[in-house]
Amino acid sequence: MIKVFKSLVVLSLVLSLTIMIGTFGFALSDVDKLNIAIENRSTAYIENVSLNDARNLCRQLNVYNKFTTKDGLWLNWKNNNAYISAIDYWNTKIQDTQVDKFVNNWVRYNYTEDQRDMVLRIKNYILNTVDYDVENTYYYRYSAFGAYQGLAVCQGYTLYAQKFFNQAGIENKLVLDKPNNHSYNMICVDGKWYIVDLTKEWNMLQTQDSKDLLRVMDRLFWLGG
Repeated sequence: MIKVFKSLVVLSLVLSLTIMIGTFGFALSDVDKLNIAIENRSTAYIENVSLNDARNLCRQLNVYNKFTTKDGLWLNWKNNNAYISAIDYWNTKIQDTQVDKFVNNWVRYNYTEDQRDMVLRIKNYILNTVDYDVENTYYYRYSAFGAYQGLAVCQGYTLYAQKFFNQAGIENKLVLDKPNNHSYNMICVDGKWYIVDLTKEWNMLQTQDSKDLLRVMDRLFWLGG
């Protein structure tokens, strides 16, 4: 009898937890729904939302997801419903996973605990393997996948570099310079923040000036000057 009672108690707890998970486990905020959809390159709908609220949702998305979507993610809005669909992404989830796998392996084989040296290894590798899409015609130019394939614009460079920094455990930020229609990375080494502007550095390398080459390949540009 006691065993039966214990079994019933356990069953009751399981059912209670199941109900709680069913009730609250998927009670995601609209921002969470959008972030998850973007990370999986899937479609998301937010019903009964005003245009102004849709704009506010965009502002709350994490920075990487803003970069991942076309136009920095400006939600489609129609008949009081906001949505994002498959055509709003610069690359597919499969392509993103392919890049992540490569980056993870590269960092594992090239890792050093000296963070300054690690940053230099990362940026020099990217500068030696990725060209700037001067013609601005390559479809994947705005994505990390485009940079992985060897051709990108500033946004592609920035997203690609961040994957390396993240995997190497280097604190970093994505920066969107709207007035200049530009993006770049910021990294923190030994408590100091540095700018890593791979597009600018790529342009410097094209001059083939020996001073520029040394500055780009062996130096970090500190925000303090």
